[in-house]
Amino acid sequence: MAPTEDDAGRLTRLEQRLEQLTSRLAAIEQPGGQTPPGGPSGPAGTGQPAGPGGPGPAGDDESEFGYSGRGWFGRDRLTVRRRAGWAEVMGLQPEPLARVFAALASPARITVLRALLDGPRTSQQLRQDLDGPSAGQLYHHLKELLAAGLIFQPGRSMYALPQGSQVALCVQLLAATHLTPAAQPSPELPDEDRP
Repeated sequence: MAPTEDDAGRLTRLEQRLEQLTSRLAAIEQPGGQTPPGGPSGPAGTGQPAGPGGPGPAGDDESEFGYSGRGWFGRDRLTVRRRAGWAEVMGLQPEPLARVFAALASPARITVLRALLDGPRTSQQLRQDLDGPSAGQLYHHLKELLAAGLIFQPGRSMYALPQGSQVALCVQLLAATHLTPAAQPSPELPDEDRP
């Protein structure tokens, strides 16, 4: 049976993919070498050069970001897995994100959120968790957290985290440590700049 045009096209695509994978493997095997997921010839299977203007950094349409976690929060056990591609992450509106980050920009508010991981708390309990700030100071922090949607009031003088947000909060706190200068690896100096 003679090969059809579809078979020839499929064979050509497989050969191109094999070439891309071979190039990627060779680059990875070199000391310190890595190539983007699309390989040196661009995003996987496209045959297009990698570079600006593509769907993600360096034209990478295979970017994926995510988090997962599980744990007991009060009496509830939560398991969360979230994944998003480059386009979804870049499509997020900056204003609500800025409100969340601004609300997290206070050690006292982070302490309040951590206390609420165990379940709802009254304002009096939260004052004790914060080593007794004035009622006005606590109200200011709670107002910021409420405005950002990080907490809600299930009852009078009672505060809680929205159901299911506990894992995302824990991941956010952990991720923040990776953004600090102390967590960043120092850049490698070229050999000629080494003492």
